[in-house]
Amino acid sequence: MIVGVDLDSTVYPFIQNYMEFIRAEELFDVPEGYVPDRWSFYEDLGMTFQDFTASLERGASEGKIFKGDGFNDMPYAGFSHVVRNLRSEGHHIHIITHRNVKHAVGLTMEWLDSYGISFGTHFDAIHFVQDKTLVNVDILIDDSQANYYAATKLGQCCAIYTQPWNAHVNSEFRVNDWADVDQLVRSLSV
Repeated sequence: MIVGVDLDSTVYPFIQNYMEFIRAEELFDVPEGYVPDRWSFYEDLGMTFQDFTASLERGASEGKIFKGDGFNDMPYAGFSHVVRNLRSEGHHIHIITHRNVKHAVGLTMEWLDSYGISFGTHFDAIHFVQDKTLVNVDILIDDSQANYYAATKLGQCCAIYTQPWNAHVNSEFRVNDWADVDQLVRSLSV
C-alpha cells in the first residue's frame, strides 16, 4: 500500500511552532492558551494572509519555522516508529507537503534528518506540491479539510488527522494519532 503523509499538523507541529515564533519575535499578539479552531487561524490574531505569508517567509529564512531552532518541533509521538515498521512490511511512504516558501525544501530535509527520519528507512519519496491529489497514493493522511474534500471528491481514500480545525468533518476514516494510522493502514491492506 502507498501511504501519503502530510507533514504540517500531521507529523510536524506547525501551528505550535509558528505561534512560538511570532510570540518570541513579538510580531503579533498570541493570547495565552489560544488554540486555533480553523486553519486560517492567523485571522483570529488580526493578521491578513499577506502578514501570515510574510512572517512565514521570515521564520523560514531565519531557520525557525520548518526546522524549529529552539522551538517545539518534535515529530508527533509514534510517527517515526509507525512509518519505519510499515515500510519494513512492504508499504511505501510518500511525504506530501504544500510547503512552498523559500528555504522550505532544505529546512524540511534538515528537520527530518535531525530526528533520524531518513529516505529509504522511513519514507520512499517526498513531494512538495499544492495539490496533493496529484500524487498517486492508496490513502492520504492529512489534517486539512480542503485536502480531505479534494481527495474524496476524486474517489481517493483519505483519513483526516484530528485537529481542532477539522472536528466538524465527517470522515469514514479519522485518526487521532500515529497508533491509529498504523491500525488503519493494516486494516485496509488485508
